[in-house]
Amino acid sequence: MPTWIRFLLLISILLVSAFGLKRLSYETDILKILPSDLPSVQALEVIRNNYSRDQQVILILESNDDEIYEEDVADLCSHLAPLLPRAEIENSANLESQTEDYAKALAELWAEAEPEKAQQMANLLLDDKQLTAHLETVRTTIESSFDQGAATLASYDPVGFLNHPGMQELFESDFSYQSENGLLHLILIRYPDFTPDYRENRLIADQITSAVESWPGLTDLNLKYSLTGGPIYSAEVGSAMENDMGGTIAITALLIALLFLITQRHPRQLFVISGLLFLTFFITLGAAGWIYSSLNLLSVGFAAILLGLVIDYAVVIARDAAETGQSGAALRKEIAPSILWATFTTVLVFGLLTFSSFDGVKQLGGLVVIGLLAGAAVMLIFTPYFVRKFPSKPPRHLLTSPFPRHRVARRLILCCFFIPLIVFIWRGPPSISFDLSMVQPDDSAAEAAFTRVRSEFPAWSKRNLTLLIRGESHEDLTERAAAVKKQLGTIQQSELITSSVFPASLIPSPTNRQTNVDLWKKVTSEKDRIISTISAAGFSEKGLALNRGVITHIADAPMRNNLLRAPVIAVDENNKNYYFSGRILLKEELTEESMEMLSTLEDSNVIISGWPVLQTVLLTSAKKDLFYLFLPAAFTLLIALLIVFRRWRDTLISI
Repeated sequence: MPTWIRFLLLISILLVSAFGLKRLSYETDILKILPSDLPSVQALEVIRNNYSRDQQVILILESNDDEIYEEDVADLCSHLAPLLPRAEIENSANLESQTEDYAKALAELWAEAEPEKAQQMANLLLDDKQLTAHLETVRTTIESSFDQGAATLASYDPVGFLNHPGMQELFESDFSYQSENGLLHLILIRYPDFTPDYRENRLIADQITSAVESWPGLTDLNLKYSLTGGPIYSAEVGSAMENDMGGTIAITALLIALLFLITQRHPRQLFVISGLLFLTFFITLGAAGWIYSSLNLLSVGFAAILLGLVIDYAVVIARDAAETGQSGAALRKEIAPSILWATFTTVLVFGLLTFSSFDGVKQLGGLVVIGLLAGAAVMLIFTPYFVRKFPSKPPRHLLTSPFPRHRVARRLILCCFFIPLIVFIWRGPPSISFDLSMVQPDDSAAEAAFTRVRSEFPAWSKRNLTLLIRGESHEDLTERAAAVKKQLGTIQQSELITSSVFPASLIPSPTNRQTNVDLWKKVTSEKDRIISTISAAGFSEKGLALNRGVITHIADAPMRNNLLRAPVIAVDENNKNYYFSGRILLKEELTEESMEMLSTLEDSNVIISGWPVLQTVLLTSAKKDLFYLFLPAAFTLLIALLIVFRRWRDTLISI
């Protein structure tokens, strides 16, 4: 092949690799390394994409000694609002500042309430005598109640629209913004334009940190804070991946370079080989950009593996050149079969990883295969030429191989075989475990903060599992939710579950809306009289605002996913799927036995989800991978080595 064609081919490969490298990014989403066909993984992806709970930053405010007061938290939120203009900041269900939004949301819920419940509420509103008696009872409750929270809600809602069945179930849940001892308080910070890009999330984390630290109350009240949540994990993991890619390659390259320099004793040869390794990585990452477009959490480790394997090709070629003194073309022709067979056997083993059930392992195997092929090609094409120009120096006495005699060598081989065999028979095979902390950075601040939240706030506990129900319409969703709720009642009797939050009455119902529409039009026509009755009972404007808003909008409330439905209802417009999310609290942390008992709830449209579930399910996948990948890999390697060595004895010794 003419030199100019070779040069043109090399330039083309470099250009294609450069454009591929430009497309490459880091994927910090842990779901991208997991089996994408598992229902529990799919459910977590649905929750992340359609619910805001995984897209929020959790700001944990902590005091060492004194209780954190609502007024101080409100002051911090007021301080953060102008500094984080894109963010939605939530520290409680603030009826006072969001009265209009709550009124519209409640109107939509009551517009689609069960006809029996709707009739009861309408009768109360349309009967002046009954309404007056009810308001008097509410006033007495407010004045004599020892439950400050209940009294506050009653003062905002004297009619009782917040007593909607779905709202009652949400109120009875164990979700709280403040810990039981009052020393911790949560502030939820959401960004509507959430992005999985870890660089953007790192900027968000820095902005929140800067805003919180500029609040004078932090030092005046001797408070501490920490951050956790999806964006914080993304920023932390993405930064760790950057450091790992740079640090792993640098340290591995330094150690290999040192060993190479000791054995080859030629600095120029080292620089040339380093350049060829860089070219190998450049081509590999470029190909990865075109094939995968992003590197996940597991695949970043391919760099150290590839570096250690490809450098061997260069060493073999360099030592062979020093011993034979052949020209570049002759050397390439002689050494190529050895390099290609070595590449073939290694590619076979790593290629089997692409059949793993874990997407992260698939990508890792694919990257190593690409790198091995690129590395073999680069080293065979360029190394013979350069080692002729920069030949290796003869080894010193220090580097001569101190091999033992035949009898001693055989004994050592037998010891290396029988000692592990005895340990295996005595102790048994190693246990297999899978913990999601394996893919988290060491000393993760986000994980430490979230662990604290889990320990102090029951609603975030590991004992909480999510029930995700999928339907083709709201009516379909309602039917499925009713069936699951009935099953939950049976399971709860077995004491496996201590409580559940399953407000199925929040699911929109076009049928109920149509049934109730004339009733609510009648209520709206009596709005002025109803409001006058509430006012005459002694309730202030604060108590009138919510009720006035509900009565105003209830007859023509649109069907939408409002702020009260958003935590449990989601609609995927692209796939035309409707989702309902409930929550169950286990008596104890999830085990394989309890997971088996809960599996009666599942079908193709009902999925039990959550990180504890995922950990249990993935352990099964990991065990299956070990069996289905290890045995074929061992057999394939045996066949490949037999083809290379062509003698059973040499093959067995190499194994």
